[in-house]
Amino acid sequence: MGETKHIINTLKSYHFSNTKKNKQNLLFTLLLVAMCFSNCKTDKVIQTLPVKKMKGLNTPGNWAFFAERAFPHQNIAYDGYERALLQAKSARDCAKQLQEPNLWRLAGPTNIGGRVTDVEMPINDTNTIYVAAASGGVFKTNNRGKTWKPIFDEQLSLSIGDISISKSNPKILYVGTGESNAGGGSITYDGIGVFKSIDSGKNWTHLGLEKTRNVGRIIVHPTNPDIVYVAAMGSLFANNEERGVFKSIDGGKTWEKTLYISEVTGCIDLAIHPSAPNIIYAAMWERIRRPNKRQYGGKTCGIYRSVDNGNTWVQLTSGLPSKDIGRIGLALAESEPNILYSIYANEEGYFKGIYKTEDGGSEWEKCRDVPLKDMYMSYGWWFGNIRVNPQNANEVYALGLDVWRSKNGGQNWKNVSWNGVHYDQHAMFIHPKSPNLMVLGNDGGAYLSQNGAKRWQHLDNLPITQFYTCEIDTQNPDVLYGGAQDNGVIRTPTGKINDWELLVDGDGFCVIADPTDNDIIYAAYQYGSLIRSSDGGESFFEGTAGIKTKDRRNWNTPIVLDSNNNNVLYYGTNHLYKSEDRAVSWMLISPELSKADDANSLAYGTVTSIATAPSNSDVLYVGTDDGNVWRNSNQHNKWDDITKGLPRRWVTSIAVNPTNEQEVYVSFSGYRQAEYLPHLFKTTNGGVKWIDISGDLPETPINEILIHPLNNKTLYVATDVGVFFSEDDGNTWQMLGSNLPNVPITDLDVDSNSGLLAAATYGRSLYTYQLYDNNIAVSDSLIRE
Repeated sequence: MGETKHIINTLKSYHFSNTKKNKQNLLFTLLLVAMCFSNCKTDKVIQTLPVKKMKGLNTPGNWAFFAERAFPHQNIAYDGYERALLQAKSARDCAKQLQEPNLWRLAGPTNIGGRVTDVEMPINDTNTIYVAAASGGVFKTNNRGKTWKPIFDEQLSLSIGDISISKSNPKILYVGTGESNAGGGSITYDGIGVFKSIDSGKNWTHLGLEKTRNVGRIIVHPTNPDIVYVAAMGSLFANNEERGVFKSIDGGKTWEKTLYISEVTGCIDLAIHPSAPNIIYAAMWERIRRPNKRQYGGKTCGIYRSVDNGNTWVQLTSGLPSKDIGRIGLALAESEPNILYSIYANEEGYFKGIYKTEDGGSEWEKCRDVPLKDMYMSYGWWFGNIRVNPQNANEVYALGLDVWRSKNGGQNWKNVSWNGVHYDQHAMFIHPKSPNLMVLGNDGGAYLSQNGAKRWQHLDNLPITQFYTCEIDTQNPDVLYGGAQDNGVIRTPTGKINDWELLVDGDGFCVIADPTDNDIIYAAYQYGSLIRSSDGGESFFEGTAGIKTKDRRNWNTPIVLDSNNNNVLYYGTNHLYKSEDRAVSWMLISPELSKADDANSLAYGTVTSIATAPSNSDVLYVGTDDGNVWRNSNQHNKWDDITKGLPRRWVTSIAVNPTNEQEVYVSFSGYRQAEYLPHLFKTTNGGVKWIDISGDLPETPINEILIHPLNNKTLYVATDVGVFFSEDDGNTWQMLGSNLPNVPITDLDVDSNSGLLAAATYGRSLYTYQLYDNNIAVSDSLIRE
């Protein structure tokens, strides 16, 4: 009874609108959580041109995370997503009670960074900074970045769109969850609404707006912190009406939608007049994204103005583009508030122009912006921000791949971030009391300038790297590797959290350190580009000779080492390839493995998972993104389709029992739709028959499955809501540890000699967990059949 009371009190902190449907959902949630609590247990090298550091791959990420989660449906089931978050919260509470002191340890990096969506400072304080990590929560420093504290970790969603601080009462903060950047194929997680703190981030209250999904901007009235406007982009992956501009006059207790265009058009930016706050500006953005379609612009994009506190709106058109419009950003000059700047992308994502008005928006004129023509490349849907010095209306900053500054109102421009600053700029704050003090947020984290952008200092102590993969060096488990979103393939040579180094630039994916010779490293970046090193990463050589260029390759192309022969690797496209000379050359060993009839330029219809049988090198298992699972035997002469009995879902991982090639586990990415869709299966006869072992796992994608090195009946899975384990071969599941941040776990790796488990998080760097004492040797006698 005490546990039930605790659950109810916890859930009371979340806002549920007073509707019959939501009351039913609340009751259902309480029952789910209570059930979870009741399950708590007490207990030779080809010499080619060397590639070093792979410079120049500075385009934004493009991994098909959405397609993985939505397939075979056209959208993600958000009700299931929200339930999974609540289920994970209750499981985490269980773990807190039962598993201390066996906790996860942060392994870093802190010195690499990750995507930041917003940076803010209170106007009365030049030392305090708030940083919004795209998928890692909110961090706060009181000493200009010397130390940081996460202040949002107890909330259900750590995907952050925007932070807003009240000017009249800087203790009041509003946070909008859900990253509004549209991405390419990479993930931008939805949120669950807007939150408020009245004590500088110590405590938070949920204010609703759950179905807005992504928040582009929040602005607070300059003198009344109870008046708040929210730019809601709505669902990225589906049409919905919960988008546009929302207003509250009671601090977020109630909301009114004041500007709405269509179910595919949301609001991406807002600005408010500092001395006449009845005047508000809104940038509207039409965007549609489906598994086989992306539209990041349209005829409903535009800038709107209200002169009556947001009650009515008029579109501003004079001097502004009327065709081929994509994302738009806004900035108002606080020192001369009739001056505004806007930055435009076109529908394809290329830079379209910067426009200026000096009469509050009635008439606009295009700036001399020719130097900026390549600032977006073709990724304007990632960017769209422009800033003005609060004390100088002629000093303007345009954010794209780099930061460009004009000191004469947009007539001339200079790149002010070219020296040592990471690419892909998403946020900037210029302090109104000291405009030389600036904070910049990009895909490399947060940067500080104290001399007006002459020099930037990387605030290199934020653990917010978005990892796709992780790898433990079995010869030295202190050495960890990972592939990271827009931060390449990286590693720590010592195991310290702050000494991670770049091996390969771009978007990093699969990385393999040879278990018997760690001078041999294989590293992959986007769309299956593979390079190899034989000197511990000092130099790299091309590693895809023999793989057909016309093959379809997944953004995260799977590459695995044979379980019994380190000279042998496998590589998946829409076919399977084998190398017997450590990736010097490859040979085709399979027919077409995808059955996709709608494969397209979005790299769909590909192999996504490969597993070799440790007990029999002649046996392979392969999974695809269109839901096919194959078994290969007789030295690659026979391929058996063993998909029957499995859901048509994206195959994320395959694991084979180390002592029995017939016993195999397959995981899928999927949500509950109209019927229950299991997402973890096992076979004991090589795929003739499958059984569901998802048990009481949350309704969420499973991204990886591992078998315990010493106990074949103990399993570990990485999910979008944490790491779970089962000690009874999948009948029941518990969350592993209680202190892993509430972010997606994209990959797992385990070192059987040391007992070290590594988890790649998407937004909070890499963590490790000691499964067992590293003095215990792996023994056949310890393995249960």
